[in-house]
Amino acid sequence: LFFFLMIRQPPESTQSRSSAASDVYKRQAVPLPDPRLDRISQTEGPRKLTYADVTFIDFEALHPGDAKRHELSLHKIAGDADAFALVVQAFGELDHQGNPLDPAADLDSLTLEMALSDLVIISGALDRLRTAPKAERVAQDIELMERCRAHLDQGLALRDLKLTPDALKFLGGFAPMTPKPPLVVLNVGADDLFCARA
Repeated sequence: LFFFLMIRQPPESTQSRSSAASDVYKRQAVPLPDPRLDRISQTEGPRKLTYADVTFIDFEALHPGDAKRHELSLHKIAGDADAFALVVQAFGELDHQGNPLDPAADLDSLTLEMALSDLVIISGALDRLRTAPKAERVAQDIELMERCRAHLDQGLALRDLKLTPDALKFLGGFAPMTPKPPLVVLNVGADDLFCARA
């Protein structure tokens, strides 16, 4: 429901659903009206008025062990995202697998899956850098990727690693997810709107 709330459409809408069977996700661009642009338009009278927009992507739920199954499709779909909203179940007594509900543990599992997914991507990129022709190898880039892989191998997010703007720009070419800021959204029940259980 969080996705449909953001795109201002009813949950039954299918307009934003992907047509690719292998990529189970929904995508929708939402225009961002700007009164300043409206005023400029009234003054300048352009033939076309184009608002900025924000694109929301709703990927299917990630569960423990999903990293290997999803690393390519997840990075392909959302690797260039500016931020992530991590929706965690915080209602009911049982989770999706019938186990006792533990939102904190579910959040840890979700962030770990994202780190493992990044680890697969970064490891592959590092191997390619190491085997590139000698003239194309850059020691600084290889050292950076080795640091990132060691960090991810501990199940840690890259946003917790001190990286320079240049390093982040270089990493952006591989679309890792864990450098991006996360917004944790607790999906609570109507009887627990203040998240007392979470």
